[in-house]
Amino acid sequence: MSKFEYIAVLVSLVLGLGIANILTGLGRMINRRNEFPIDVVHFLWSIALFVVLVLNWWVFFKNSEVTEWTFEYFLSIIVWAVIFYLMTVVLFPTDKNLDQDYGKIFLQNRSWFLGLFIASNLMDIIVTALRGQLFSPPFYLPFVLHFVALGIIGLKTESRAYHVGFASYILFISLTWSFFVRLLLV
Repeated sequence: MSKFEYIAVLVSLVLGLGIANILTGLGRMINRRNEFPIDVVHFLWSIALFVVLVLNWWVFFKNSEVTEWTFEYFLSIIVWAVIFYLMTVVLFPTDKNLDQDYGKIFLQNRSWFLGLFIASNLMDIIVTALRGQLFSPPFYLPFVLHFVALGIIGLKTESRAYHVGFASYILFISLTWSFFVRLLLV
């Protein structure tokens, strides 16, 4: 077993748990839709985060080309994956006794969710830098930093219109990257 395969098992487990948590939460949301209305902001972030998790799990495979694994790089990858998992738990708390008003959940956890969103982008920068590809392609750093800026704005505003737009934008960018841009860069 290679070092990558060994590490990929743990990363896959953490990201897989995140995906399972989102799917469980969406299932609960659908099943309890008559008791608790589906909130558009929460729903959009759920779908966007699902796509981001799947995309990042796919992109993680680039690490199979890494020949020299340091503990710092390993730890950064694990922290990166854990942040994504924590985002799913903040979006869909695992305590089944909690109020399931999804709009209220998002508002109460918005700072944590967006803080983790910002942290996930900063960890992506760290992981990319440790891999020696921070400026390859040259637009990578400004692209990721614009997500950080949008997250900071989201922390400062409670505007539903902003949060609908922000979640929609992340979903759109993730799908566009997955199905079009990624193919052009290969």
